[in-house]
Amino acid sequence: MNRIIKNKAAWLDSLKNITALCFFLFISACSNTALEHAESLGALANPASTHCSLIGGKSAIEKADQGDRGYCNLPGGSTFDEWLLYRLNHQVLYTLQQDDAGIKIEHYQSKAIDFNGDSCPDFLILMNYESGYCGNAGCSLVALLCEDETLRFISNTPIVNEPIYLSKLTSFGMRDIIVRKSGGGYPSSDARLKFDGVKYPENDSRDSATILTSDKELVFGLGQ
Repeated sequence: MNRIIKNKAAWLDSLKNITALCFFLFISACSNTALEHAESLGALANPASTHCSLIGGKSAIEKADQGDRGYCNLPGGSTFDEWLLYRLNHQVLYTLQQDDAGIKIEHYQSKAIDFNGDSCPDFLILMNYESGYCGNAGCSLVALLCEDETLRFISNTPIVNEPIYLSKLTSFGMRDIIVRKSGGGYPSSDARLKFDGVKYPENDSRDSATILTSDKELVFGLGQ
């Protein structure tokens, strides 16, 4: 009887050791999996970098004593603080809705650009036919200017067509906008929208211009 009791006790001790070992291995495996998952999430957790990639940009990190800072380098050559770009991109719809609460995000396409070289992201917005801001000859083009890290509406130019460019030429420190105009029985041609110190033109008084491809940056459309 004593031998049976001793054998049973030894068996129970072995079982406890095996159970403890299995539990340790299980916890270790779970910890490693959780760590790998956390590291994976960490790599994807920056929405500003993700947004930069989605709009065709490339993220870059600048090391500094105060901490790392991320930038988004866009195809057109502009470079913006990626968190500021991300925040202002989400502010576009809100800014448009201050003028028309019925505007929805599917009513337009937007592009971050830099009108005046201050490295604060401005935006050009081209409305589409679902918005109600289009006619037979084209759609409205809205310009939003970044001031003090917030967006301000500066102009709405109706009846423009793609392709739309930013010129390297400036008027009152703001880059000219090149649009395609057509309709009225006239052949289509390029027109230059010049900033007048307050806004871009809101009517058809546009200067015709032939701009060399090297002197302009494509914003909307397939280009020439």
